[in-house]
Amino acid sequence: MTNISRKKLKNKVFIAIGEQLTQYIFKLNTKEKTKIFVDQLFTESEKIMIAKRFAVIVMMKYGYDSSFIKKTLKISGTTVYKIFHNATDGKYNFILNQIPGDLFLAKKKKESPLWEYIKVLLEMRMPPKVGRGRWKGFYDATNTK
Repeated sequence: MTNISRKKLKNKVFIAIGEQLTQYIFKLNTKEKTKIFVDQLFTESEKIMIAKRFAVIVMMKYGYDSSFIKKTLKISGTTVYKIFHNATDGKYNFILNQIPGDLFLAKKKKESPLWEYIKVLLEMRMPPKVGRGRWKGFYDATNTK
């Protein structure tokens, strides 16, 4: 789980930092630069958290039920519920609109590496929460490390 300082930033400072981050990400115009940026900025647990959250949104778009999502991604029912609730409130409309609407058509299109990772996660299930070498199968399947 990620740690957040209990000391709150002033809203003006928080907004300024967010705008700077957005501008910097916008300037990353290649896949390689973006990967380096993400790898250097986020810890493994943060990347896993973000990937799982995105996977829930994708799976929800394709009609998977919450119990299947919970079991597949090894996340709590509360997490799934929160994401479902936020999606119904329109919080993820932009993201949902970026995901192809038809799973069959999406499989036929040339797919992005991110969708390939999600497909691997869906097909082989998430690795166990603990234990040596738990990510080996995932990394072998995606040819990354």
